[in-house]
Amino acid sequence: VISQNDGDNNRISIWRLLAPATGANTVLVTMSALCIRGCAAAISLTGVDQTTPDDTASAGTATDTTPTINITNSATDDLVLGFLNFRNETAATVGAGQTTRVTQTGTPTSQNLYCSSEPGGAGTITISWSGASNLWKIAALSVNPVAATVLPYQPWYHRAPVVAQ
Repeated sequence: VISQNDGDNNRISIWRLLAPATGANTVLVTMSALCIRGCAAAISLTGVDQTTPDDTASAGTATDTTPTINITNSATDDLVLGFLNFRNETAATVGAGQTTRVTQTGTPTSQNLYCSSEPGGAGTITISWSGASNLWKIAALSVNPVAATVLPYQPWYHRAPVVAQ
């Protein structure tokens, strides 16, 4: 869906698989021989629109202490997912209104991966963390739910039972 890589050996990517087989499945992540440390996470969502699973995706990078990204055009029923990857830190705190989905932390020299979600809303949704102070990558996307099915109006009539005489 989206990837952020500035050639500095720190990368973040969001991938998706539509309509996977139900039940237990394996997610296999293969990294190149140049990768000296890494982390990955998989999350499963139900009720996602299979034709248009997401609207807006965005990614960024910086070195300040407040990784933040905005997702525009989020709809009220969307689910906004955000991912943060950074190294040389041991903790980050998820921003207000977000639910932590994944936390993978390691030693001060390893990669750290976080995932959070926030209900969508009409307009712009901000995904943020605090505590990272080294080079970080962030990515987020707005996931669309299956459209509600509206049944046509069906008038119901009460009929008296027919009784044979």
